[in-house]
Amino acid sequence: MRGDSTTDQDRFVAYAPGWLGSLAATLRDASIGALLGAGVTFVIALVLGILHEQIDYPIEDLGFPNDARGLLGLVSGILVVALIIWPLAHRAEQIGVLRSMHRGAERTPHDVPPRYQRVQLGAGSHNAVMVSMGWVLAAIFGLLAVISFFVMFFENDGGVGVMIFGASALIAVIGVLLIRANAPHGAANRRLQEASGRAAQVWARGAVVRADNAAAARSSRLTITPVPRFRGVALAGRVVTWPGTALMVVALFVLTAWQPNDALRRVSTPPLWLQETLYIWIVLFAVGLGIAILGSAITGLVVVLRVHAIVRMLRGVEVRQERPSRDDLGVVLGDDPAPRRWARTLIAASLPLSVLTYVAVHAARIDIDARVPAAWVGGVLLAAGIAGSVLAVALQTGIARRVLAAFGVRDAETQRTDRVLEDPTG
Repeated sequence: MRGDSTTDQDRFVAYAPGWLGSLAATLRDASIGALLGAGVTFVIALVLGILHEQIDYPIEDLGFPNDARGLLGLVSGILVVALIIWPLAHRAEQIGVLRSMHRGAERTPHDVPPRYQRVQLGAGSHNAVMVSMGWVLAAIFGLLAVISFFVMFFENDGGVGVMIFGASALIAVIGVLLIRANAPHGAANRRLQEASGRAAQVWARGAVVRADNAAAARSSRLTITPVPRFRGVALAGRVVTWPGTALMVVALFVLTAWQPNDALRRVSTPPLWLQETLYIWIVLFAVGLGIAILGSAITGLVVVLRVHAIVRMLRGVEVRQERPSRDDLGVVLGDDPAPRRWARTLIAASLPLSVLTYVAVHAARIDIDARVPAAWVGGVLLAAGIAGSVLAVALQTGIARRVLAAFGVRDAETQRTDRVLEDPTG
């Protein structure tokens, strides 16, 4: 559907971020989810550590503390990498939209971006968030590199100092590059200012007013129809999720709390009755995990159904003369629509559920490598989250243009999404 259903001149058209912005948007979703997941995992490890220190809880039977060292390194690495990728992806998504707007300004100057994208044109100030991040990385990891440098020569650490020095020096260099690139006169910031300036010259205030008036006229001829809420599906998802989560937590508690006594510890193979009992609880844990994930998927189905309802309206807008209400437009207009939030949730759940699966298999004393089922659980959730992010980004950038053109959305209604990609320093 072309935008000429609104008017032939000065219409609102949402600009897609292109391949650069789309890739950056997916990376930003992944980094946000990774930060959340690493935070939850850190809390799990902290609780186990406190139990071990305060009441001498036998975490060795859960595969710790040896594997806990690797987990600590993994969580720390995820936190550092995600904190670097997040602001970089945010900036790259900005630049992707600006490049698309610049091309559109030259080819179709009557296609005016809505307000939530026009704020990009004022985003030419330097990104103080990334500059601050650069100083933190350069200072902390630069100091760590200096310390590890001396450790390499004065301590027989088996090469640990060399590894710490190399990693710290690399991160410190990344910090310096962030400072140089995003400072007021940095190369990346100059390119952003140039793209913003060229695009801003095309859309004068008069074009915005005419586009707003044309959109208002188009919208007045349509009947506002709310998009179905699908509350029954959402309720079903919650009803399924909570029992599954409770069953998983209870099973994990029994597996980790019921440890053999001293006499059984001296037996290389636990007695059959104990093995069968623990196997029952690991099955209950697996069932609870499956039910919780299924309930979560049912709840997420609401997002798909609501978007499908808007797509149906898009197909029949010329015949039915109907459009969604302002609140329902939040499904497709905005920086963080529901599909992208859902993808971030799946990504965030992948690491902690993987760790819990690892703990449960160890506690049940199943004669398999606990890393295998843990990797499967985490990998499936992570893959689903990444795929969901890619689809959500494509959905957002593709459907927003059609919504603005078909429904004649007034610019005043897009002001609710001013925060989209807006530079927090500008």
